Amino acid sequence: MDIELHETSITYRVIGGVLDFYFFTGPGPEAVVQQYQDVIGKPAMPPLWALGFHQCRWGYKTLADVKDVVQRYKSANLPLEVMWADIDYMDRYRDFTFDPQRFKQQELKGYVDSLHAAGQRWVPITDCGIPHAPDDSAFISGMKADVFIKDVTGAPYLGQVWPGATHYPDFLSVNKTWPWWKQELQDMWNKVPYDGMWIDMNEASNFCDGEICRLPADAADSEHDAVSSAESDNTLQAIIGTVDGGATTEDQATGALSSGWQLILQVVQWVLKLRHRSQSTPTAPETTRSPGQASPSTKGKVATSASSANCALQCQPPAATDTLSNPPYAINNL
Repeated sequence: MDIELHETSITYRVIGGVLDFYFFTGPGPEAVVQQYQDVIGKPAMPPLWALGFHQCRWGYKTLADVKDVVQRYKSANLPLEVMWADIDYMDRYRDFTFDPQRFKQQELKGYVDSLHAAGQRWVPITDCGIPHAPDDSAFISGMKADVFIKDVTGAPYLGQVWPGATHYPDFLSVNKTWPWWKQELQDMWNKVPYDGMWIDMNEASNFCDGEICRLPADAADSEHDAVSSAESDNTLQAIIGTVDGGATTEDQATGALSSGWQLILQVVQWVLKLRHRSQSTPTAPETTRSPGQASPSTKGKVATSASSANCALQCQPPAATDTLSNPPYAINNL
């Protein structure tokens, strides 16, 4: 469809279909906006604190790191309404969980209560991939409520995100998924009273590419040792987190650290090293464990690869006759 906007008219060139036109007569711009919102619905009014100053980044490995950043804001007399939390706070990157060592639930709750007492807020992240793990409560309740998207065989579609093998809630299922999702969020709030929620990876993101994906044969029972890039992440974070001298008070408060040419060189060298490793990673997942990962006795471990963004599942590509995956306008067909 082509649209041409002229001084006194609009021209539509179409090859078919039905067009619904709405005319908002005003008479003024404010009235036009009001009439438009009467049709599409009015936006939710954001809380006042949402319009304030926020701090958010990946890489705060412990609750002590978070406390330090907030304190530096205060020491530098910088305003801070909201502190956000990336996936660092989670237990093995699983939704609705808290790391039992680095972000202990009761300690985190106490700190969030102190933020509230100071007029500040806390917003954690949650992803839309629920881990395929028999010991994960969200997975157990999700399977029981039948909330996950199905593949062409009728089984819950298996993909991979940060926690490893994952399933995706079907948010178009109002009667099943919505009540389940609300309950999971409520249960999490009962543990640590957050003020908002950062919904991430909801494209939905998937590190694998295939119509049907399954766990590798040696991990079919979900008891395969978990592997992640924690060691690589920690090393890279140590490089990026190196203060190359001259950091201002504001830099230290916000976690934005100055960098010199040597630091930049180190980062580039490490990125190239990770890229080489990802290209040479074997198809079958390894069984080594990085520091901080689950012990061999932990039940419900999920299969991941040496780099958490590399697919460790066995996937079957869509058939060439599948018009949904291979339409005439698909990139591969251009």
